[in-house]
Amino acid sequence: MKDIYNFLDYSFDSQNHCLSKAGQSIEITSTTYKLLLFFIQNPAITLSRKTITEHVWSNRIVADTSLDKLIQRLRKLLGDTKPQKTIIATIHGEGFIFLPEVKKQSELKKNHTEINKTSKNKFKYLLLIFVIVFILIYFNKTDDLTNEIPIFSQAQAQVHVLSLVPHIDSTTNNNYKWITIGGMHYLNDKFKGAIGLKTYPISLKTLSTQDPERFAVELSNKKRSDSIILISTKELNQEFIADVKIRNSGGILSEKSFTSTSVKSLYDDIYQWALDLLKIEQAQANSSFEKTMSDNRYAVENYIRGISAQVTGDDQQAIKYFELATDEDPKFWLAWYQLSVSYRKQAKYQKAMSIINAFDNALIDEDFSLMLMNSQVNIYNAMGEFKQAMTTVDLALSRAKISKNLERQSILLANKSFTAGQLSQFDIALASIKESIELLDEKDYNGLGRSYSTLSQLQRNMGDIDKALESANKAIEYMQKVGDKRYVAKIKLRLSSIAAKQGQWEKAENLVEEALLTFNELNVSLEESTAYMRIIDYQLLSGKIDLALKNHNKLSDMMTSISSKNQKMYYQITTADVMLLSNHLNRAKDAINKMKDKTLSDYQLMNFYLLSMRYYLKTQDLDNWKKNATEFVEITRFESNPLVYVTQAQLAIKDKNFDLAIDAFEQAKEQALKYNSIRVADKVFNPYIEFLTQQNQLEKAQSILLELEKFNVPAYPYNKIKAKLLIKQGKIFKAITLLQELKAKSIGLWSIDDQLMLEDFKNLN
Repeated sequence: MKDIYNFLDYSFDSQNHCLSKAGQSIEITSTTYKLLLFFIQNPAITLSRKTITEHVWSNRIVADTSLDKLIQRLRKLLGDTKPQKTIIATIHGEGFIFLPEVKKQSELKKNHTEINKTSKNKFKYLLLIFVIVFILIYFNKTDDLTNEIPIFSQAQAQVHVLSLVPHIDSTTNNNYKWITIGGMHYLNDKFKGAIGLKTYPISLKTLSTQDPERFAVELSNKKRSDSIILISTKELNQEFIADVKIRNSGGILSEKSFTSTSVKSLYDDIYQWALDLLKIEQAQANSSFEKTMSDNRYAVENYIRGISAQVTGDDQQAIKYFELATDEDPKFWLAWYQLSVSYRKQAKYQKAMSIINAFDNALIDEDFSLMLMNSQVNIYNAMGEFKQAMTTVDLALSRAKISKNLERQSILLANKSFTAGQLSQFDIALASIKESIELLDEKDYNGLGRSYSTLSQLQRNMGDIDKALESANKAIEYMQKVGDKRYVAKIKLRLSSIAAKQGQWEKAENLVEEALLTFNELNVSLEESTAYMRIIDYQLLSGKIDLALKNHNKLSDMMTSISSKNQKMYYQITTADVMLLSNHLNRAKDAINKMKDKTLSDYQLMNFYLLSMRYYLKTQDLDNWKKNATEFVEITRFESNPLVYVTQAQLAIKDKNFDLAIDAFEQAKEQALKYNSIRVADKVFNPYIEFLTQQNQLEKAQSILLELEKFNVPAYPYNKIKAKLLIKQGKIFKAITLLQELKAKSIGLWSIDDQLMLEDFKNLN
């Protein structure tokens, strides 16, 4: 059968190798014909370079540039020569995609025939429907048929996935960005109550340097979303203007400009227009959004400004606008909730919790109540109160299951997984995150990507490296489908920690450098600073002190623009670590002093004590060392931590109570094995081996050294401690060789005392 394909203004006769546009024939070579036919037969599908090459040149070996030249020739033939491709798009790292909708004439004729056949029975079907309706009315004796037979829209039968894309690029005036960013999230909140609809707001960080129009085309053609709303806004003569397009895989459904003196009215109009166009049933009047939103124009405008500040990382500005919104309307519950979120991000946990607790008397529905409970869990986790977090999340989950709120269940289960992991309840954590994944919609690539990233982190902590790698790669796959380069980079940071757990420090550094490039491109300072802290950590462990100092200088410059108190505290931890290892003791002391009385979590408090004790040992201030060590071991919530037992052992050694020291080291070792962590093993086993060597308990020292070798700990100080043991065992040549290798590998950590020890060993030989 003769097949003719139509796309845009083109017609392609596959039998006669004829391409025409508006009736005018276009010459086409046989190779170009094969390529075009392959694209036409596989529209809206990303085809890899390998797949295309094998199809066009079947079993022939051709140069890599041959396909590029052929693509270029076909684009020129079709007039697709502008930088922004509209017919054949390049999907970097994946291949090429044919964007236009393709219609096949033979299929159209076949469908037309079937419709004609069906229409002959149309009257019979109508008559049958009429009889059924009559019977239902008669036997049910009701005046309102719709009360008995609900009419479901097409959207209800299958969930309609809608993406909201902000049309903002480098030319957009910064003064207007808040209207698009905050307004888009306000629109997303309004859509949440619509029946049979699931929405995804696309962030600016996801779009990065991509053209929003092209990104919208890719979303629809790759079937990631059923419909896409593309929004661009501006302000002109004291009026707000929005240019909006709605498109799907078939192209642009409709486009319209909206004008209003109120941002709230502007987005309310867009919302109603989109509902009507997509034939989506409107949210019910008693929806969570309606109950928690304000009708006050000025309150809503401040809320939209606050949301914009929050999603762009400026939580101090967000707090200002949310406070203005709640001042305008004290019953603006959604603004109160977002205010608590911004307080939490600024580590103002008590303020955040007081807002959540004040909702007891608010008129909110079950879904919003569950959201508040989830926020409580987040606050408890941030404060290190993990047992309270677990109690709260279990209560919230039981309520979510009763209300059959699957989306909220999935979110709560992910939070439970994190909390259980903090409590070392790994079986519960693993079961929770897996159940969370099972509840997610198969098209929720964003949710699946984040969940698999969490699963990967958990598997890493449990020591299941192979599964952790598998989950991390799944997370990257899902986030690439969303186009979220930022989150892919965050997963690479996770992968770097997996490499570090395997002792692959170079690989860990390389992964962080890849992430750094992305964060720098996207201009996300918070994530970029986290990546710098990570790479500094790896460089310190592998003895690259000079590189760590250079990266620390870059980090210091960046921190001036970051408002997060949590991040600033992590920066002080990194600074103290770098300065202690590089012997800049005054700068180390300054960083530690900035941490004092300002610690925001148990992790930071623990680091304050550990870094303080390292500083006092470096400066030989044993009185202050003992004071800090005693305070540290008396903190009850740290009592089962292996580093607390190590500190107890060190205190016992100072008091020459060696039996007590061995007992404490044994407890530290037992707890360290549960952690299954290179870092913990390094800090527990090394000092224990060194102590046993000093006490001439060589056999026991050797057995623990063999246990430590399983962890691939950093060479320094492990090889130095091992060399001391070898000397005691009479293996002088091995000890010297080991120290010389260590000197070459960890030149930045090699000290004068280490050099003197090496010289002493050489004199023994």
